[in-house]
Amino acid sequence: MDDGLNGQFDLIHNGGALPSTVSTTRTNLTTGLPYRFYVVAENIIGKSVASEVTTIYACTAPRGLERPFRGEITTTSVELFWSSPADDGVCLLTGYSILRNDGNNGPYVEVHAA
Repeated sequence: MDDGLNGQFDLIHNGGALPSTVSTTRTNLTTGLPYRFYVVAENIIGKSVASEVTTIYACTAPRGLERPFRGEITTTSVELFWSSPADDGVCLLTGYSILRNDGNNGPYVEVHAA
């Protein structure tokens, strides 16, 4: 794991004593920073080639989103509006998904712009 600032990688887990452990939790991270991680496996022969690096931001999912409200409607269309949820100013929103059902309590499906 790096320091969230593209610094050098530091060892955060040594599974030598517990080789079946395949997870770890990192705490005291700074909200909004991109932390980079990779994994190396090891056995009595040696170490594997490192995995690809993955970047994970220390953020939580958006919350406080109000339900959408309607604008103009016709017999074949409805216009929707919504407000942005609370923004912490660090973990910026990257998009929205709109879902609808068939009007008969069927499953919800994603609405596409087309």
